[in-house]
Amino acid sequence: DVGRNHCINTPQRSRVNPAPSRPSPRRSRTRMIDCLSTGSIYIELFTVLRGPPKRKFCLLCCLEPKVCFLLINTEQSKLVQEQPEMARSQIVIDVLRHNFLNYDSYIDCTEPFGHPNIDDLNERVRDDGSICKGALREDKIILVREAIRTSPTIVQRQQDWMLAGLLHPR
Repeated sequence: DVGRNHCINTPQRSRVNPAPSRPSPRRSRTRMIDCLSTGSIYIELFTVLRGPPKRKFCLLCCLEPKVCFLLINTEQSKLVQEQPEMARSQIVIDVLRHNFLNYDSYIDCTEPFGHPNIDDLNERVRDDGSICKGALREDKIILVREAIRTSPTIVQRQQDWMLAGLLHPR
């Protein structure tokens, strides 16, 4: 169970018509964000530093002022393997409570990634809700926020964006 699900097909809250009592400053970019939710996990094609692009699970941390994702890996990053003090930058998510996973995995909070065409991702999520795997559990969001806040590898402005985006996931 991934906790609350804020993806496009969620009956509890509509992406197209948000509750009028909670206007969002993010609505200025509605084309980009109407199907995407911070705090949710997506399966997306990423170009990594080595090898060909591959589909990766990723956590959407913020939409504004720039889009930031954190990648989810089945193994700890090389940085953590080489520098064990960086272990707090890897948040474990287990397969038992995150049923879209095949293995226990790690949210890598050492390096945020942007997206080359967020409008395309938004359209694909609109057309195929299975791209969104669900919302990360609140207890894990708290841990991710702490890892971002204390990260020596993420610049302060990106930390601020990501912390704000995950403070009240939409």
